[in-house]
Formats: sequence, C-alpha cells, structure tokens
Amino acid sequence: MKNKILVRLLPSFLVASPVFLVACAANNDSFLLENLKNSKNQQEVTPIKAAFLTTSQSNSDLDQQIITSLKQFLKHESQVENSPFSLVEKNFFSILENNQANKINEQSIQFIEEFNKIYNSNNVIFLTSDFNLEFLNRWLFEKITTDSKSFFETLAQKNIFVVNPDFNSFNDFVWSKFPETKKNILPITIRSQDINWIIGYTTASYLAQKFPKDPFRRKVSFILDSNNVDETNNLVGFLSGIAEWNNKNANNEVKINNLDSQIILSLNKVDIEEQIRQITTPDDTTYKSEIIFLASPKLYKNVEKQLQKDQKLITNSFDFEAKSFININQKVSSFLNDLLLDIYGNKIGTPKAQIFKERVEGKRIFMHLLNKKQISYRYFDVRLDSELKDLFTNAQKVYSPAKQDESISDVILGANQIEKQNSFIVLKNIVEKIR
Repeated sequence: MKNKILVRLLPSFLVASPVFLVACAANNDSFLLENLKNSKNQQEVTPIKAAFLTTSQSNSDLDQQIITSLKQFLKHESQVENSPFSLVEKNFFSILENNQANKINEQSIQFIEEFNKIYNSNNVIFLTSDFNLEFLNRWLFEKITTDSKSFFETLAQKNIFVVNPDFNSFNDFVWSKFPETKKNILPITIRSQDINWIIGYTTASYLAQKFPKDPFRRKVSFILDSNNVDETNNLVGFLSGIAEWNNKNANNEVKINNLDSQIILSLNKVDIEEQIRQITTPDDTTYKSEIIFLASPKLYKNVEKQLQKDQKLITNSFDFEAKSFININQKVSSFLNDLLLDIYGNKIGTPKAQIFKERVEGKRIFMHLLNKKQISYRYFDVRLDSELKDLFTNAQKVYSPAKQDESISDVILGANQIEKQNSFIVLKNIVEKIR
C-alpha cells in the first residue's frame, strides 16, 4: 500500500476555525491487519511475544502510548494467528528502589531472576528510556559467566529495544562491554526535535508577521515539568527553530519569557497550578506571552484552563484531542507497527522492510521526520490554524537536518543526576540565547 500525504482544511463545523492538517493517510487498524494477513499468506512468519519493562516509579505519556500500541498490534496478530493475546508488563521499581548499584545484593538477584524469566519467554522486549542499564549490564554479566555460549545463541533470537536511552550510557554499559549485543539490543531514538524545530520557526515567523513593530508582543513561554527525555526533546527542537529565525531576522526577533526558575517546573502537585499560572498569566504582565509551548502533554488540562482568550497554545501529543493553535501528533503506533511487521514477516534486511532495510550492527533506530533526506509525515502529523499554512510551508523549506545537533540530543537524554544537570545547562543556554 502506497503512503499518501494528506493535506486538507477540515470542515468548519468540526472545529472552531479552519484547520490545516498535514498527515500520512496510512498505517491505521485496517492497514495493520491487511499487512499481517499478507505476511501470513506470503511467507513464514515469526509470531511476536512481547514484553514492556520499566524501572521508573510511574509511566510517562510515551510509555503509555507504547503499551497501547503494542496491545493494538498484538490484538490483531492474535486474530491472524488464531492465538491468545498476551503482553507482559513489568515494573521493577519496587525491586530496585534504594538498591546499591555497585554491589550484588538480594534485590539484584531478584531483578536478574525475574528479568531472565521474561527474557526466556519473549522474543521482543521494550525497555523504557530510564531503564536501569547498570542492572541490564549486570544481568548480561551473570548470564555470560554462567553459560556464555548458550546465552549468545539465545540472544540471536531475541530483539531488545531501549526507547530513547541516553546513548552514551547505553553504549558504555551494553555495547562497549558486550559487542555481541550490537545485533540485538538496540536503542530507539524518537527524533521529535525535527518537527518541533519546524514549528518553532513557524511560530517565530507568525509572531514577526503579526507584530512587526511591537517586540513586546513577540514573546513565547514554555511549560516543562521535568527532565523527561521525550518532553525535553520537544522543547529543544522548538527553541532551536526560534533561534534559527532570530539568526536570519535580527530586526524581528522573537524572545522567550521564562524566568530561570521556570525552565523546569517542580513536580509538587500542591503548587503546580500556581507555577503554571505565573507562566500563562503572570502577576507581572511584562512576562505574559502571546504563545505558550507545552512540552509536557500530561499538563494539557491544567494549562488550558489557565489560558486567556488572546493566548495561543502549542502542544505535542499522541492524539488529536488537544484543542490548540498547533498540535504535533507523534505517531508512535505507526512506527511500532512498522518495526514489528518487519520482525513478524521476516523482512529484516530485505527491500520490503520499513525499519530494518539494512541490519547494521551498532546503529541506532530513528523514528524520524526524514526518509532518505526527504521530509515524510509517516510518523508525525501536524494540525495547525489555517492562517499558518504558508508560514509552515516556508519553515519546511528552511529546515535542514544539519541544524539538528545530535550531540544536544545525547546530552538531553540523561539517565543520572550528572547528566540531568547537563540537560538543565543545555536548556538554560538555549533560553539565554533567545531571551
């Protein structure tokens, strides 16, 4: 089935004002079911037995979307295979909490035993971005020292994906120490920076066009509630797009209003509402912005009720429920469907593969805006106000992947306190550049 780019204005009776939609009209439920059936009919398949594992106290928005997407795929696969539906979900937080990572203890042994059990009964395993790689490393070490030959024979039949890890940490704890794992333990990087870069540039050009002689109104504020990998990537891309606009338009710059204390908000539920209010409708109106960029989807309802009528909201989400000026939909389900279809249909290393056209050892997998250096909306949809259509089109022309500094991404994806501090410094430097 050929992918089509869908660009249309939604009917006015569906929305408050005309909306411009950029999307890929493929990879829905019927598309998935059709591909599963085709794979089953045309060749020998590898049924998916999947697990989703985390070591965090609670699931992020992205984690929830991955779980939903896996269930969707496995439900359709069970229909085609005429087999029971099954997805293993395991949170190791209670086992690893307050554990000393530098020595083997009771918790370590329990983790290794439970991880080993899940590993042996599933052929596709997803780990969250903050999964404790030290313990994964320890588990690999335990397996290798006890029965290395059988372990690596088994490893060749497994696929372990770590979603949005800190790549440097991943490489240090896994690939560098166990080169054999470069074939099967692979990091997935969701490059949401790129589409957010385009939206940042679009936003800046919109404000410059609307307020050419009023720099006070060419202001943007953002809301980020933690060092969450996915949300921070959204923000870094957006701010970088604004910075590029300013580089090209020194007489019509767009500025950031956030104070130093507002770069990352506290997770304290008691005062989170007040923190949001001080960004959307601050007591000092000098810091009020025309546009609010929400990097943390879970705060959408909190932010929406704080907005004034003259303010506009930009959101990242995994659906189109957000009523915003611009909404970026990250189609994680489409990406995971493609990835799992490659495995299920034994397409890895063939022209029919979507993700694994080439199985290169030691290479990250990207959920990217680009396909062969061309912009593709297979994994991202954008819905924006129709008055932004021409500005958005121009921003796509200005966009260049070379401007996306991957080293920034790697710093942002911090898994420990030192790297979280670095990510804060990176964010602060970007903010200072366009403040």
